[in-house]
Amino acid sequence: MVKYQGRAKSFLDWGERIVMIKQDGTILIHQPILREPANWQPSGSKITFTIDGEYLILNSINSNPVEKMKVYFRSISFILVTALRDRAKILVSGMENDLVNYILFNPDCIEEGFRIKERERSVRSGSIDLFGYD
Repeated sequence: MVKYQGRAKSFLDWGERIVMIKQDGTILIHQPILREPANWQPSGSKITFTIDGEYLILNSINSNPVEKMKVYFRSISFILVTALRDRAKILVSGMENDLVNYILFNPDCIEEGFRIKERERSVRSGSIDLFGYD
């Protein structure tokens, strides 16, 4: 069970979840489906554990903005504790801006002799990233 209070208020009843606590204090609580977490707390959150009767309780407090989350466990199927080492930075390519820049500097990739006249041309229905002639 998860109780959250902060920018909003939420309650997530009992269920089987994957709870990730990262080294920077980030907490992600995932349900069996969907990519986005059902609940989360940002990096820098202060985490403590308490026991109340039959429940292990994960307490998380974030100071800016002020948020509190309590995760109640009545059973645990699996625990993995590890210190991850990963200094790699993700390199993303193929974004729209990358494609526009590639065409801007290599207009012949569209058609031999293609000439770009304008970048970001406004039209009635919106804008055109690159406008040119063949």
